[in-house]
Amino acid sequence: MIERNPVAFLSYVRSDDAHDRGRISELRELLEGEVRMQTGHAFPIFQDRNDIAWGDEWMSRIKGAINSISFLIPVLTPSFFKSKMCREEFDAFLLRERELGIPRLILPIYYVTSDEIEAPSHMIDDMSNVLRSRNWADWRELRFSPLDLPVTRVEIAKLAQTIKQAMTSLQIEIEASEANLQRKSQQIIRTALVTQETHSTSVASQPELNTIPVARSKRRSKRSLTLAQRAPYYIYTSRYDEEIRPNTLGSGLIARI
Repeated sequence: MIERNPVAFLSYVRSDDAHDRGRISELRELLEGEVRMQTGHAFPIFQDRNDIAWGDEWMSRIKGAINSISFLIPVLTPSFFKSKMCREEFDAFLLRERELGIPRLILPIYYVTSDEIEAPSHMIDDMSNVLRSRNWADWRELRFSPLDLPVTRVEIAKLAQTIKQAMTSLQIEIEASEANLQRKSQQIIRTALVTQETHSTSVASQPELNTIPVARSKRRSKRSLTLAQRAPYYIYTSRYDEEIRPNTLGSGLIARI
C-alpha cells in the first residue's frame, strides 16, 4: 500500500492547556508516539498554531490533493466552542470531508463537559451537531488521572487504533478514487483521439466528394448536346407559314418593294 505521510492537527485552546499545566500537550505527544508504535510510521501531530511549520503544513494540507491524508483532533471544552480559530479549523476540515466524501477526518476528544454537546439538538449550532454525531474519545473522567497510569495508556492506545483504522480505510478509498479518475481520464483521451481521427478523415475526403458532381455534370451536358445534334428535325406548327408559287415570286417581291 502506498505511503501517504499522514499527519494530524490538534485543535485546542491554549488557556485550557495552560490551566491543566500542559496536560493536553503531553497527551498529544503520547498519542503521536502510540500511533507510530502501532503503524511503524511517523505520525506528526501539529499543535502550535503560532509555529511556522504548523501554519505551512496546515495550508498545504487543506489545499492539497486527494492523496493527502490529514486529520483534525479537536479537544472539546467550553472554550473550544467559543474560539474563532478553532471554529475556522473545524469548518476547513468539514469542507474537506464533504469535498472528498469521507466523513472520518475529524476525530474529537471530549475533554471537558460542554453545553454545546449536552444541550438538545434544537438549541445547538451546526458545528456542535456534527461533533456530537462523531465517535469521540471521552476523556472527561480521565482528565485528572496521571497519563502514565495503565488506564489512561489503554485509552491512548484505543485512540491510536481508531486513527490507524481510519488511515487504512482512507487509503483504500483514495486508491479506488484515483483508479476511477485514471479510467475516466483514459476514456476522455480515447474519445478525443477517435473524434480527431474521424474529423481528419472527413476533411481529407471532402475535395474528392466536391469534384465528383462537377465531373458528372459536365459529362451529362456534353452527352445531351451530342444527342440534340443527331436528332432529326420535325415541324412544330405550320400556322404562320406563307406559301408563294414560283411564277409569282418575282412579281410579289417587286410589288412589295
